[in-house]
Amino acid sequence: MAYIKVTSGTGTWYYQGQTPQSAYAAFQRDTGKSGNLQEIDYNTFASGLQKFGVAPPAPAQQATAPPPAAPVAPPKTAYEIAQEAWNKSYETFKSKATEYDATNPFAFDEKLAEGAARQQFDPYYDQKLSDFLTGVERTRQRSKEDEQTVLAELSADTQSYSGRVKLQLDRAINQSREGFNDVGLFESGSRLRSQGNLETDTGMDLADYLRRQEERKSQVQTGTARTLEDVATQQQLGTRDIGREREADVLRGVGEQRQQTAQEYEFGRRQALEPYLVPLGTNVPEYQKTSYDLLYGR
Repeated sequence: MAYIKVTSGTGTWYYQGQTPQSAYAAFQRDTGKSGNLQEIDYNTFASGLQKFGVAPPAPAQQATAPPPAAPVAPPKTAYEIAQEAWNKSYETFKSKATEYDATNPFAFDEKLAEGAARQQFDPYYDQKLSDFLTGVERTRQRSKEDEQTVLAELSADTQSYSGRVKLQLDRAINQSREGFNDVGLFESGSRLRSQGNLETDTGMDLADYLRRQEERKSQVQTGTARTLEDVATQQQLGTRDIGREREADVLRGVGEQRQQTAQEYEFGRRQALEPYLVPLGTNVPEYQKTSYDLLYGR
């Protein structure tokens, strides 16, 4: 004799039969319910009945044990049936997703995308670099022109000053000669010393002026050389920075194209797999909305 305990919902039942399955069948026949079956011994069976105020039958005499019956699985609950259906649908979805990925691998042409990005950004940066270099060359040319102008003015001033000094010296010597001649001392040593002093003083003044002019010339040339060095550095750094900006924009453009291609690929994938998601309880309108949001980057 077999004894079973059946629980269904909040209820508990105790049954006996030749086999657990026959006892369970009696439970279903009497109650019209399904439940979880547990095989128990006689003492547990008797104790359970006593809790409900039912006198347990005497334990059945054990006869020669009949051959064990083949186990019979309890009937599936509605939840188990639904869960199995969901699992089957999910496995189908995974299989279709794997098949789609195998036959439609994601592909992105990096070189083609880079070429498209350069077609987009090169005209702008070519113009920017050209404008920058034009400004640099204008600064370089004007610096040289300004230097030549100042040097020409210094040269003209030097020639003019030298001419005036020579003229003034000649006049002073002539006046000195006339003065000494008037007093009959033209051939005297005093006249010669006076003329020598005039020539020495004038020569010293002229040499001092020429030295100052050379200093100014050197300052102008040094200033121009430094300006040209600064301009060369500015050209080098500016060209480098513009090149970096160009490459950064090209990389950004390639990244945007890669992202757009990935979004389009995922959109197509979601569209292809949509029929296999419906049995899983997917909200189709919401699923379609998220698909278009993905495609347009919203």
